[in-house]
Formats: sequence, C-alpha cells, structure tokens
Amino acid sequence: MYFVKTNFSHYLYKFIFDPFIYALYGFFIFIATDIIVKIFLILIDSREVFMIKGQDILLASLGFIAFFFIKIFRNFDYKRR
Repeated sequence: MYFVKTNFSHYLYKFIFDPFIYALYGFFIFIATDIIVKIFLILIDSREVFMIKGQDILLASLGFIAFFFIKIFRNFDYKRR
C-alpha cells in the first residue's frame, strides 16, 4: 500500500472556491434577468411599481444552487478522466 501526496489547496479551490464563484455568477444572471423583465413590464404597464420581493431573491438563490452543483459535477467529471 502506498500513499499519494495531495495538494489540499488545489482541492479547496477546485471544489469550494471555484464553484462558489460560478454560483455567484448564476445568482447574478437570474437576478439580472428578473430585473430586466420587471423593467420591461413597467414600460408596458405604467401603473406597476418596481419592487424586488423575497420570491425574486429565492429564484436567484435557486440559480446559485444550480450553478454551484453544475460546477461541482463538472469538476468530478474531469477528475475521472
């Protein structure tokens, strides 16, 4: 039996930091899309007030979670090759 020396900081970056940055990207994509749609709705219907509700943040959080797991699964896929 032999031991393989691993670089912990490499794995920390690859499986925690990099997916977190990618997930923030997903969060901002979802929230920006929501804000753009709301702006277009205000232009079409002038009586609506622009508000960001808790449901909008929840939707953006789902984007955060989805992008986080996509990046982690991609990193595991590259590890197998």
